Amino acid sequence: MDISVNDAITATGGKLFSGNLNASIRSVSTDTRTIEPGQCFVALKGENFDGHDYLAEAVVRGAATVVAAHSYPDLPNVNQIIVPDTLKALGDMAAFCRNRHKRTPLAAIVGSSGKTTAKEMAARIVGPSHSLLVTRGNLNNLIGVPHMLFELSPRNNAVILELGMNQAGELQRLTEISSPDCLILLNILNAHVGNFGSQEGLYQAKCDSLRDLRPDTQLIMNADDPLSIRARKEFAGDRKVTTFGLGPDAEITARNIEPLEPYGYRFTLSVANDETALPVEMRMFGRHNIYNALAAAAIGRFFGVSAAAIALHLCEFRPGSSRSEVEELHGWHIIKDYYNASPAAVESALRSLREFHVPGKRYAVLADMLELGPDEAMYHKRAGEAAAEAGLDLLITLGQRGLMIADAAKANGARVESLGTAEEAVARLREILHPGDLLLIKGSRLMKLERIYDLLKGGSPTPHS
Repeated sequence: MDISVNDAITATGGKLFSGNLNASIRSVSTDTRTIEPGQCFVALKGENFDGHDYLAEAVVRGAATVVAAHSYPDLPNVNQIIVPDTLKALGDMAAFCRNRHKRTPLAAIVGSSGKTTAKEMAARIVGPSHSLLVTRGNLNNLIGVPHMLFELSPRNNAVILELGMNQAGELQRLTEISSPDCLILLNILNAHVGNFGSQEGLYQAKCDSLRDLRPDTQLIMNADDPLSIRARKEFAGDRKVTTFGLGPDAEITARNIEPLEPYGYRFTLSVANDETALPVEMRMFGRHNIYNALAAAAIGRFFGVSAAAIALHLCEFRPGSSRSEVEELHGWHIIKDYYNASPAAVESALRSLREFHVPGKRYAVLADMLELGPDEAMYHKRAGEAAAEAGLDLLITLGQRGLMIADAAKANGARVESLGTAEEAVARLREILHPGDLLLIKGSRLMKLERIYDLLKGGSPTPHS
């Protein structure tokens, strides 16, 4: 990033209250706790904080420029840019930086489930042959995406961004800011459906990412997901579309899928316009991750990576960040899948348990799924039914909504125990887990199920007689 104060004013439509129009802005901060000397501080206002309260601290820590909603005459020797809306200004500055590098191809990933995994897979495929800028961690919202775009530089020749949303309009704004050359729609499922009033409301919000794309933006879309198919018909228009999936019409697909032992999948990767079917052994839990792999393969093709290199890098990929992550602990296999939990993801994980080969027993800890709105009882009931179908030796549930899962599982013949705390769950697990057993831990992020793993890891297993 290297823009001037005048560039920032041009981008945001703001006004200079004090300072030098020609002063340089090389980086931006929205957090005084991490601000560095010379940075531009943008004072954002949230539900529980107001960055304007920390402007003086930002200047003391070395901020050379501030972007604020009103002026501060008592802050000397600092460039002050005044704007009506600081969050919009942050995005406008990022869009300005993106436009400076508009010839750098940028792929943006959206969808209800799998965005981070698909992004990490795509980065593993594209990174070795490109100077890649890729979303770090969860910087996928109206604050995080601008921060990523501020890092764009002439040395980058590929960008892969993850775009997330919690409310209507966010994706439209994020695609406006990032101006993608390729947009990847993984799926439209039921994550956070309660924030949008209905499945139709969620569909329309996801399609915000498609409404105002440039005519030359390429699309990568799921050929098997019903709402993605609908979105393609309604919004793709004359744009180039590459499809991925397991059905006969997909251009990038996986054939001859077989489970590996103890977990993962072997399949042949078929890439459009390449007659060679390439073998892939993907060491990941969950059949749903094959879709993420196919989307990542499509992204690789967009950036010119060969089919052979794509297959090789998929074989090398290993997940992390508590998303379908498998760890062997005290002789148990633990599936750490508690970063988040949508109904579709929970059901898919439970179905995939049958394809995880272990000599011992199979257990699961499931907890509340949040932000599901008035249909939450239905979604938790389905999760309970899926748990019963998974053939678990024992299902443990936590949380008030977890009781709904428990009731449905019991009604369908499953053995279930509903407990109150993570500590109680760990105590029970220590009583029953033996070497060779399998444990799935899955629930919404706010349920803090990582506590179960941390406690299990922290001590030795209880001896069994």
